[in-house]
Amino acid sequence: MARKIHPGGITRQCAFQEASPDAPRHVGLTKQHLFGNWLNSVFGRREGARTKRTNYIQPAAPIRIGGQARMALRPGTILTNQVRVVCSGCNGGWMRELEERARPTIRKMVLGEPCVLGPVEQLAIAAWGTQVAMIGEYESGDDNIICQEQRDLFRKTVRPPAQWTLWVGAYKGLRHAFSINQGGSWELRLRTADGLGIDRGKAVVTVFVVGQLVCLSLYSTHAVPLAPYFTEPSLTKVWPIASPLLVWPTLSVGDLYIDGLQKHINGLFSFSLPPDWHSNRV
Repeated sequence: MARKIHPGGITRQCAFQEASPDAPRHVGLTKQHLFGNWLNSVFGRREGARTKRTNYIQPAAPIRIGGQARMALRPGTILTNQVRVVCSGCNGGWMRELEERARPTIRKMVLGEPCVLGPVEQLAIAAWGTQVAMIGEYESGDDNIICQEQRDLFRKTVRPPAQWTLWVGAYKGLRHAFSINQGGSWELRLRTADGLGIDRGKAVVTVFVVGQLVCLSLYSTHAVPLAPYFTEPSLTKVWPIASPLLVWPTLSVGDLYIDGLQKHINGLFSFSLPPDWHSNRV
């Protein structure tokens, strides 16, 4: 069977290691839980449940016309879903260490327990959210927008690279307690603030809800800030660190906010839009 080639002509190996042009696709790869298997012991396995997630990752093409929404309905929940994209060295090495550092804080956050988030905790949460976004991109196929350099840098530093921003919020809804939505584009066109030009760049937006924790991550190469289109005062920035001390839980968001995020990701990444579609919101 022919090997599937990653954009750029390189066969993919580990998501966080530079790939070899001659290496088989799955050599040395292990299955990685998207959120960490330990969370199943916190919430219990929900037998018979199914995960519904939507990706709006636009594949690479010389001319950007619009992406195809990809719906995935899978057995289990997002806590049981696994992706075979990381090597055993990464899985059992720095990724495990990251998870162990973040686990005590994340456990309190997903259960809605009060805690204080200092710089160490904020970094751990942001790194965990970045890892989820980078691995989650592979669930939609091989049209990865987050470049290999970003993934390699994340592995080496275990912190979100430049051009990443992450927020968290306390979820108090009913319908999205275990969900993930992701959208991205190789060439998202935005009107510049002065209205005279067009800013082209790559962007990936990921929003997931685990228990009572909402995490929103944004990777963008744009000069025009994308954050105003997705965030609201109820979300608290954890990366880059803006406050040395945060008290959890923060203000809460509900189902209407998550619904709005999903629709916005749909509108921004799934359809062909004029460059000034949302310039009035800059």
